[in-house]
Amino acid sequence: MKKSTGRLKKAFYSSATSALYQIVAIICGFITSRLIIKTYGSSWNGVLTSITRFLGLFTIIEVGINGSTRVALYKSFAEKDDKKTSSIIRANDLFYRKVSIFLIFYVIVVAFVLPYFVNSDKDRLMISLMVGIVGIGSFAENCWGINSKILLMASQNRHIVNIAQIVATIANAIILIVIIQLGGSIFVSKAGSSAVFTLTPIALFIISRRMFKIDRHAEPDNSALKGRWDVMANSLSNMVHENVDVFFLTFFCASTELSVYSVYYVVAGGLTKVFQVIINGIEAGFGNMWMRGEVDNLKKNLRRFEYVMYTLAALLFGCMIVLIVPFMSVYMRNITDVNYQRYALGFCIGIAQILMSIRTPYVLLVQAAGHYKQVKVGAFLEAGINIVLTWVLVVKFGIIGAIIGTIVANAFRTVQYGWYASKHMIDRSFMEIVRRFIWMVACLALSIVLSQVVIRFLPVTGWLTWARDAVIVFAIHGVILLGASLIFYKQDLVECLRIIKRIGR
Repeated sequence: MKKSTGRLKKAFYSSATSALYQIVAIICGFITSRLIIKTYGSSWNGVLTSITRFLGLFTIIEVGINGSTRVALYKSFAEKDDKKTSSIIRANDLFYRKVSIFLIFYVIVVAFVLPYFVNSDKDRLMISLMVGIVGIGSFAENCWGINSKILLMASQNRHIVNIAQIVATIANAIILIVIIQLGGSIFVSKAGSSAVFTLTPIALFIISRRMFKIDRHAEPDNSALKGRWDVMANSLSNMVHENVDVFFLTFFCASTELSVYSVYYVVAGGLTKVFQVIINGIEAGFGNMWMRGEVDNLKKNLRRFEYVMYTLAALLFGCMIVLIVPFMSVYMRNITDVNYQRYALGFCIGIAQILMSIRTPYVLLVQAAGHYKQVKVGAFLEAGINIVLTWVLVVKFGIIGAIIGTIVANAFRTVQYGWYASKHMIDRSFMEIVRRFIWMVACLALSIVLSQVVIRFLPVTGWLTWARDAVIVFAIHGVILLGASLIFYKQDLVECLRIIKRIGR
């Protein structure tokens, strides 16, 4: 009982600080995106989106190590084996020294190549310079702070990482505002951001070394790295999901279209961050239960987690589908260099994010147990489907074509993860997932239709009228989901409310 309560408390601390971080990230993201577009134009915003995503592709090398290391650390922390923990971290240290060299070369390659493919009116030399500036922050974040983050996350101390990120995010927004007010160029603005995100991993390194007894001269334990290719294969699908659209939009569309895409994903990403509030801390808890052989407890908690994720997906992204264009009419008011009000785009992104969100319980279970090898074929297939469909459709349909490719790939991978978790990990019928999905779709369709009918008579003219519509739409979705939960999933609802009550004591 004490072990379960301890895990619950740690998950709560992680979720609470993550909630604060996500709120800060959402608010600051809206502020900085609007400032960049208004001050420097949609074209520069699109170029920055392309640069950030292309540099982000490098992390595929790291994720295999991060995932396999986390699984190994779950075991060493559960057994309280400090020597084993030190050996694992030592192996990681040596690996990331090599990675840092490759990252420097990768940034140089992107700086030389990307300017020739971006469809922008900006000078190629200026784009190359921007790649170098953004690359500095990427280097620091992806090489210097990784081990510290892994240690803190695997030990269920993610709240420390969250606090550091909150400070960095606020500092970044303040610096941007000050530089713009002083008339600074976009290069100065991004240099300020890189400086902030360089200091953050240094702070985490100092904190983690004080918290854990890490022997920096320990014999490296490379056994934790053996599963890195299987982990990397599974992470490939996520990397493709996050970057393939921008990759093809960079080649086939104007940079202003990339700006539209990025602004819509500021909204979708903000809502996705709400899911991170729940997700953060859950994987470590699942990993602890799996290593201890608490299968029944794991199955029970997975069912609750499923209910929460399906309900939240229908609630948040259902509301987004209805409200995103009215939101853009206010948020992008007086921005005239490109049209930001696109109903079909908002709908497609909402569907894609729903499919991505509802597979989270099964993804976390697979990751916590370290079953990367068993599901890696599905990862390759999802990535292939996403790449091929996006390539074919983006040429004809632009942004919408890119999102449709993502939707089809997400649907395939969600089914694959759900099937594997049900059949090979917790021994239950896959039809439980099918029934829950049908329930969610029915609730979503009814909520969206009813909301559209109601707000049709309530035009948006500013932030207050949009907030009024948002409250109404949220209430409609909430009432429908609550009623449907009482009818079909009353037990799950009651158990989740009991957990919330226990945490609040």
